[in-house]
Amino acid sequence: MFRIPQPQDPAILPPYVEIVKRRGAAFRDRDLLRASLRLLRRELQRLPETNPFKAFKARFAADLAWLANEPLATFHRYSFATLRQFGACYELAATYLQWLREREVAELDEQSRPSRNWPCVRKRCNFS
Repeated sequence: MFRIPQPQDPAILPPYVEIVKRRGAAFRDRDLLRASLRLLRRELQRLPETNPFKAFKARFAADLAWLANEPLATFHRYSFATLRQFGACYELAATYLQWLREREVAELDEQSRPSRNWPCVRKRCNFS
């Protein structure tokens, strides 16, 4: 699994793990919703003033010319660090907003209704 005695193969991603350690008992029901909304409000205060994806659009257009002349492995590393993360974040946001809607959070409006097609758009962009 770790391939320690073998030379590093750029076609194989090294294993990695993300761990979240929880302190104390998990929140439940209304307490979980209240804590979630408190964190959401705090994070919304941290949003950038300008949309970072607009800046990335110009960078991505420039990078396409460079990527066209690079090996496939370079494309995979690039897409993992950019487009796949972009899609994963939107999919996670869609799941979270759906969870809030299921709990009848009144503050949500139509604009908070993300499209379930976003991850699909990301996949088409990534692999076409």
